[in-house]
Amino acid sequence: MAAHLCFTHTHWDRIQGFPFFGPAFDASSRLHIYGAAALNGASIKQRLTEQMLRPNFFQPLQTMTAALTFHNIQPGSPISVGEVRVDTMCLHVHTSALGYRVSWQGKAMVYASDTDPTAETPDPNLLFLAAGADLLIFDGTYLDMAYHDPESHHQAPWEMGVAIAKTTGVKRLLLFHPNPCHEDRYLANLEDGIQAGFPRAALAHEGMAVDLFHL
Repeated sequence: MAAHLCFTHTHWDRIQGFPFFGPAFDASSRLHIYGAAALNGASIKQRLTEQMLRPNFFQPLQTMTAALTFHNIQPGSPISVGEVRVDTMCLHVHTSALGYRVSWQGKAMVYASDTDPTAETPDPNLLFLAAGADLLIFDGTYLDMAYHDPESHHQAPWEMGVAIAKTTGVKRLLLFHPNPCHEDRYLANLEDGIQAGFPRAALAHEGMAVDLFHL
């Protein structure tokens, strides 16, 4: 098996599943792993290696028998994977989080995680990355109005996602990262409210598949 893994950044909730990634322990697997340097200069390989050292984990990264190839990304530089083009942009200067735009056969999907929730206007890098995309997967940062200060000029995360989709001509918007404390009924009502502003929006859920050729 060959696979390409693109990391946006290495906050703990983004990498803690990697030590349990089954294909990494399969000698027949070939994994290409991409990530930008952290704010302290650490490479993606260094950070994934460090989290598997004791006392954090009981087996070091070297016990993974798959062929691992690490790629250090310079934000703004594209990646080529066969016929697929992957464009990258830094979306948050305080976390060095990357956004990805994956393009193939005239279709484009954008994954934008951990953008700046305090920004009053969308990041120009994000607008550039999302322009004309068939699908934008946007981090709603818990999608909770409790995080929105009504006295500030900041938009709620889902409102910013809708604004970006409208501004950039995105065909479909998926919002992820809901609060795990919210029940399905709450999320369904929230989704109805979001769709009132952008009918082609939805909350992402487990098992969802999107066919970019039949949107």
